[in-house]
Amino acid sequence: MNTRFIVTEFGDVNNGWAQATGTVQKAINMAGTVGGGTVVFPRGVFRCGTLEMRSNVTLELTNGAVLLASPDLEEYRPIAESHGDRHPYHLIVARGCENIGICGPGVIDGSANEFWEDASNPRAPIKVKRRLVTPLIEFVDCKDVRISEIFMRNSPGWTLHLQRCERAWIHCVRIENDLRAPDSDGIVINGCREVWVRDSSITTGTDGIALKAWRDSAPCERVTVSRCYIRAHGAALVCGPESGHPIRDIVFSDCVLHHSHTGVALHAVEGAPIEEVLVHDITVDTRCELLDSRPLVINARPLDTAVGVTPAVRGVTVRNLRAITDGRMLIAASNGGTIEDIRLDDVTLRYPLVEKTARYLEPAMIEERIGSPEARQVAAALVAENVRDLRVTNFDVRWPAAPAPAEWLPEWKRLRNTAEILPRDGWLAAATPAVPALWLRGVDGTVATKAQGCHGAPAIDARDCRLD
Repeated sequence: MNTRFIVTEFGDVNNGWAQATGTVQKAINMAGTVGGGTVVFPRGVFRCGTLEMRSNVTLELTNGAVLLASPDLEEYRPIAESHGDRHPYHLIVARGCENIGICGPGVIDGSANEFWEDASNPRAPIKVKRRLVTPLIEFVDCKDVRISEIFMRNSPGWTLHLQRCERAWIHCVRIENDLRAPDSDGIVINGCREVWVRDSSITTGTDGIALKAWRDSAPCERVTVSRCYIRAHGAALVCGPESGHPIRDIVFSDCVLHHSHTGVALHAVEGAPIEEVLVHDITVDTRCELLDSRPLVINARPLDTAVGVTPAVRGVTVRNLRAITDGRMLIAASNGGTIEDIRLDDVTLRYPLVEKTARYLEPAMIEERIGSPEARQVAAALVAENVRDLRVTNFDVRWPAAPAPAEWLPEWKRLRNTAEILPRDGWLAAATPAVPALWLRGVDGTVATKAQGCHGAPAIDARDCRLD
């Protein structure tokens, strides 16, 4: 029998200004003491600091209920800080719990505006205060986690972080963060195994759903993401770049990645591999205010060449991917990294226009430094460098056939992770350039394509390659 604990029966704290942390925690503790139950938030606004979960407890936010993160850090219990993206303050924390959950249809609001110093310039990333609540929700070393039908919004940092968890079901959730907010990842799955994410909607300023394996974590494996809508100013779906342990046995399927800077990204920059990844039935639209958009990125480049690690990406299949873009697919290994056994099947890229790439920019973040300087600036639909056993079949490119629609011609674009702005004539060529469909260097494998180059360029520009 599921015992229900109504928060307002423990105190009148749903008015939005009263400090509700102690009252809500009392209800959670009571549920844990009797062996479990559901802590129910009725209609109203509950302002809270850190809430600590107990095993066999579910938090239920009913229709009209809002769990509001307090803007006062004195209301949070600090937990040891482990990384710049992970501060010691969280709204909901679970450590070593089993059979726990959060369900809606109510709202969890991170009060992001209270943790920002400057959000006035629409062309610049938001500046945040030195200390903030991130991740908003953090579950560590937990088993049998269920999160469903909840609306999470306005997170000042990462929204939901699962670390070293086993068996987690996340479905029918909605996450909405400011598209300019830094480090505002939607869902971070860090060193977990057996995780299912489905039927969810995420809008965020950095990565939508990120699979990581921090060195203080564990292998990230057996994760499925399906039937999700994601809009992200980072990568909508990403593995890495933190790869201190293997990331493997991953499926991304049946997703719509809308107005995202990068559709799917695999970044191996530490010593462990990213391997056995299946990406299929994906629709990508990279139209956004950021430069150098990419429907697909596969990158193997050591974070620090001095330590002698050899990051690798292997065993990846991308099938039935459709993208409308002005950018490139980029697959490149450099500085001792390895990329091998890559399959691209039934991939179509449609270009309303082609972004100018001749101006080389050194990215601020190491995971964005993909391949050689030549590979980073060359224009092509698919750029591949230093890849073993690449097999490309049914690859199609549709170059601009008419003037670009107005929505693809903003007055300015910004370089990601910086405040650098380029006006339209800085990123848009005066005329569509001559561009090959595929630019290959140091690649061995098989390429079967009917794609043509743009404006008389060859279909394939290959050098130092062995192609069947």
